[in-house]
Amino acid sequence: MCSAGLPAGCGVGVPARTCFPVVTRSLSLIYSSRMKLTYVIRFLLAIAFGVLFGQHVQRDYEKWHALGRDAYLSYQGRRFDTHMAQPSPGVYQIVAATILVAGLVALYEMAAFFLEKFWLSTGRAQTSTTPNS
Repeated sequence: MCSAGLPAGCGVGVPARTCFPVVTRSLSLIYSSRMKLTYVIRFLLAIAFGVLFGQHVQRDYEKWHALGRDAYLSYQGRRFDTHMAQPSPGVYQIVAATILVAGLVALYEMAAFFLEKFWLSTGRAQTSTTPNS
């Protein structure tokens, strides 16, 4: 140890990671674990949204299976007559699709934000930026 309390070989111009490898490693682990937590939350949320969409589609299939072929074809015939025989303008479809996608992305981002805040507030993740605290 030198007189300033630093390990031998440390001084002005020497990177801190060479003098204090444990401290800098701890800080990088804290930051990387927070980043990994964000990716894990987003991955799990994407899976949850996929499961919800899959349940919706499955429920729709079960409904039409229970109602029968004639009811399904009748419904599709009415749907074709009202929506596809006279399509809406392309600009309207583009604006509607853009609003729908923006809404779904906003819902996903809000859910990820609140889930991450909830997870961090319960103390399950280490958020301290000081080592050994």
